[in-house]
Amino acid sequence: MTGNDTARTVFDTFDVNKDGFLTPDEFRQVMSELGVADLTATQARTLLGRQDADGDGTVSFEEFLSAYERAGRS
Repeated sequence: MTGNDTARTVFDTFDVNKDGFLTPDEFRQVMSELGVADLTATQARTLLGRQDADGDGTVSFEEFLSAYERAGRS
């Protein structure tokens, strides 16, 4: 599996409603389900906001992939 394939798999896991965007609510839900963290709405917005290049309040796959690559995951 390539880095992009892995990034897509991770993104799709967090994109609960499959609309192609990650929202703070989806992020909170999956983080809780995975047992990683119980985030507040503010924490989720802050964390996703760091990757939200266009400022629309969501993270697209392209924004996610950019962050993934910056983290050295690709």
